[in-house]
Amino acid sequence: MSILAPWWTPDAVRSLLDDLVAAELTRLRPGLPPGQRPGPDREPAPDLDDLGLDSLERLDRATTVAVQFYLGETGLDRALLAQPRLADWSAIILESRRR
Repeated sequence: MSILAPWWTPDAVRSLLDDLVAAELTRLRPGLPPGQRPGPDREPAPDLDDLGLDSLERLDRATTVAVQFYLGETGLDRALLAQPRLADWSAIILESRRR
């Protein structure tokens, strides 16, 4: 019997985070032209400000990420709103997984 390695490597978490944020943004802004949509053919956004999110959209993204990764169980859900960079969100997710 082999033991599976954990999937939550920094690259895997960042990839999932980018896809999750992109999917949610596309859901909220379905009329975006293809060149402005986040997605696999585009570079990951270095921070949320680059996505042009307003405060409610940022709160919605943070809530979605907190629920997806169960951050409320470790109390790190509140830390997302204090960080504008998705790289920091990835670090918060990884820290939550270590707890």
